[in-house]
Amino acid sequence: MILMYHNIDKDVGFNTVSMKNLREQLEYIKSRYNIVSIDEYISDFNKRDAVISVDDAYKSFKEHLLPLLNEFNTPAVLFVPVDHIGKYNSWDKEQRIEIMSWEELKEISRSELVTIGSHGLSHERFSSLTKVQIEDELTESKKMLESELGVEVRHFSYPFGQLNDLGSGTGDVLKRTGYSSACTTRHGIRNSPQTKYKLFRIEVEPSDTMKSIRNKCENRLHFKLIKRYVKEILIRFGLKK
Repeated sequence: MILMYHNIDKDVGFNTVSMKNLREQLEYIKSRYNIVSIDEYISDFNKRDAVISVDDAYKSFKEHLLPLLNEFNTPAVLFVPVDHIGKYNSWDKEQRIEIMSWEELKEISRSELVTIGSHGLSHERFSSLTKVQIEDELTESKKMLESELGVEVRHFSYPFGQLNDLGSGTGDVLKRTGYSSACTTRHGIRNSPQTKYKLFRIEVEPSDTMKSIRNKCENRLHFKLIKRYVKEILIRFGLKK
């Protein structure tokens, strides 16, 4: 399974898990699963493996999350929205959260525990872009991250990441442009080689308790999965945008 985080801070807030809750979550996950890098995960999709994934590259990753990763000796993948480096989450209206600078990302990328992935350029929904624009989002973000950070970028996370956000034929473009996997925000515990370019994740929400985290990780028929099925059926039949 792949767990999805965004912002980490001392207190719970918009898209923000508290440091106290994160510590408890990592202790639980590490006690029940093998926390592995995303490269290890997609090599065999072992159901006892877990991945820590973080979208948006907020400054809190360096300040709050990386020290915990070091303490727990736990790998994570960080997905970076390239056009917003050194800026903030302009796609969210609720709260402004600062994104790391290139210098901070260079420091982060030197950690053996951190895999750098792309979150595209603009953080636009791929469904609103043309095929040419999607290819540009994938190739240019990868090229810039690799050039500036000196790392190989093999993994992608779709902005917004629901079924109707992914764009048409994006999986083929991902393969052609050198990506090994892509994460959605669609709820799901299990992945396989067939879902490699539409990986399911479990969203860790600010309101989650340890009971709700365990339920998300261990309940294959969690209500979020049922909600996803219903929503995607409506989308496929053109009843929901």
